[in-house]
Amino acid sequence: MGRSILGALLACALGAVALAGDPAPPPLVLRPVRLEKGPELRGDLSDPAWAQARLPDGAWGTYNPARGGAFTERTEVYLAYDAEALYVGFRCHDSQPGTIKASLSKRDDLWGDDWVGLSLDTFGTRHSAIHLFVNPLGIQGDALDSLASGEDSSPDWVWESKGARFPGGYTVELRLPFKSIRFKSGTDVRMGILFWRKITRLGISGSWPAMKAGDWVYQTHLPLQFAKLDAPLRLEVLPSVTYGRTSVHAAPGRWDRASSTELGIGVKAGLTSSITADLTYNPDFSQVESDAFQVEVNQRYPIFYSEKRPFFMESMGIFSLAGPSGDANMQVAVHTRKIVDPKWGAKVTGDEGPLSFGVLAAGDRAPGQAWADGENPGLGHAAAWTIARGLYGFGQGEYAGALWGSRAFDGGWNRVAGADFQIRPAAGQTLAGNVLQSWSADPGVADRKAGTGALLLWSYASRSLDLQATSEHYDPDFRMDTAFYNRTGIDQHTFYVGPNFHPKDSWITKVNPFLFGYVIHDNVTGLTDYLALAALRLNTVHGGSLRFDLQRVREGWKGLLFTKTVYRVNGGVWATRWLNVSGTLRYGRDVYYEADVPFQGPTRSVTGSLVLQPSQELRWTLDLNRVRMDAPDTGAPVFDVRTVNSQVTYQFNSSFFLRATVRTDSWRRRMLTDYLASFTYIPGTVLFLGYGEIQDKAEWVEGQWKPQGSRYEPMQRSLFFKVSYLWRN
Repeated sequence: MGRSILGALLACALGAVALAGDPAPPPLVLRPVRLEKGPELRGDLSDPAWAQARLPDGAWGTYNPARGGAFTERTEVYLAYDAEALYVGFRCHDSQPGTIKASLSKRDDLWGDDWVGLSLDTFGTRHSAIHLFVNPLGIQGDALDSLASGEDSSPDWVWESKGARFPGGYTVELRLPFKSIRFKSGTDVRMGILFWRKITRLGISGSWPAMKAGDWVYQTHLPLQFAKLDAPLRLEVLPSVTYGRTSVHAAPGRWDRASSTELGIGVKAGLTSSITADLTYNPDFSQVESDAFQVEVNQRYPIFYSEKRPFFMESMGIFSLAGPSGDANMQVAVHTRKIVDPKWGAKVTGDEGPLSFGVLAAGDRAPGQAWADGENPGLGHAAAWTIARGLYGFGQGEYAGALWGSRAFDGGWNRVAGADFQIRPAAGQTLAGNVLQSWSADPGVADRKAGTGALLLWSYASRSLDLQATSEHYDPDFRMDTAFYNRTGIDQHTFYVGPNFHPKDSWITKVNPFLFGYVIHDNVTGLTDYLALAALRLNTVHGGSLRFDLQRVREGWKGLLFTKTVYRVNGGVWATRWLNVSGTLRYGRDVYYEADVPFQGPTRSVTGSLVLQPSQELRWTLDLNRVRMDAPDTGAPVFDVRTVNSQVTYQFNSSFFLRATVRTDSWRRRMLTDYLASFTYIPGTVLFLGYGEIQDKAEWVEGQWKPQGSRYEPMQRSLFFKVSYLWRN
């Protein structure tokens, strides 16, 4: 099976160049007006410089929840530049201005609001783009989009924005310094640009130019042309100081205390106008955003936690492979949270014409630290990580690429080489795939193992129908230390069929009945799993959604086959401008994986989420999750897990907020409380002061804490202070 998929991938890759072709250029080319001095940002477009920057009205169309719908509210766009920055202005008219939703929030937390923004392909290569968003109060959001990974809101650029309301809508102004982005400087500089806007009360998002079904920004960008543009070489230095003090409740009446002060530094240097090197030594990876509690009981596969550390978040889209997604066996090919405690890190990323590339290296101290249950044979050693990626783009959103990943520790190692591609053989269609070859050896073991992994994906999207089919193969001895995946030794095939209906003059904006399923054959045990899912999904005004599922599942585990039926309903809506509610109900029979002899039992789960915003500054979020499974013979609970994640934030302005977090997990019998004061002048120049406490339901018995108490006992207290300053040339 692996060889057949590999052959298909190679055939598709060889045919990619023949299938690709540069499309006819769009008839409209945007040439922004050059100003001696750009407008002063006031948020209201009152600076006289904006008067000469007005673009012709564009033909806007919806792209979410459906492509090709009418975008009824008018949006004016202004575009200009000077020697230092690009300036973009928007006048967003609204026939019901009292319904415009806007709140003060921290960066990248404006998605529940109305917003307006742009997508900017700074190299004009159609395989990566910067996305900028601004709400009516000037709150920023930004993301890096790449062909392989999609949109990632982790990176932050340094730019300015302001917003203001007027009786018929709102206005937004933004300034993007050229030293904040990478592009090829010179004469006749060409980029790509698209503008978009979200209207919360209608539950729609639209763009100019309008995106066709099956297309994304890379097939839609308008050409943006500058007669001459000079890109300054970037030099940024980011020193940081972190002080931490931790107290551990060693015994009743006794706290063991330890404190530390860490100095770190990061340097970003532009080697050319389009190639950047990042170096960091003793980086501060304290996570201001802690992971939310999840249900970790009876999980067959590991739980995915996203990356939160700045060095590993920026410019990481280049390291993604074509194909992996939430439904695939391999979700990401490079999951940097596996680099647990780096002493140093280095990264070089760049673009040269149609070629994009990146190299990442790090030394991870965590594998050489002492184990909790004894001495580590590799104590004092560090794991060496090296990841290299290249991508050659052609056509509109098409590319071929290669990836190399390596991890070595204490005489053991893992190396993986791979290639991937994505092409568009016809309108609305995408064909993508990857093939990976791994070699590995364990410490002190002479035998070496090798294995192949491969994926092939085909999709079709139109306004009325979406189709997708995926095939994956992984040898039993395939291993990729950089990746996050579920299983090896399998062949997995998935499909999706979903017609789309668009009612007119209705509070329902889209009706989507669909079928989804997979077949997974385990080549080691010989067992075959399958899932067949029939669902109905509705999208409504006010960003609402409602979905009904019926699943039929057969699953193999520890040599046994289990069959189950699962019912699920979930939905959510912004009921008012200040209240969002959502939730999920699930009922069926699940397998208890943790038993020596696995069995099935009835399972019920309920999740609920509440977002309350009584004012622009104040927000309260509450997430509840309860999962219970009963024994099939007695009906007694096998487990009954409840998690609560509650957070209150008061945002004084776009830079400063106070936040209190309380999280409880009934299974771990644990409660976490966190308090944070955060000030961000610009990304990189920040000040954090935080205090946290972990409490367990524990009792002091026979000289140690045991998880059998009836009340919470404080077990650990931590105080931290961090300050960093971004210096830019």
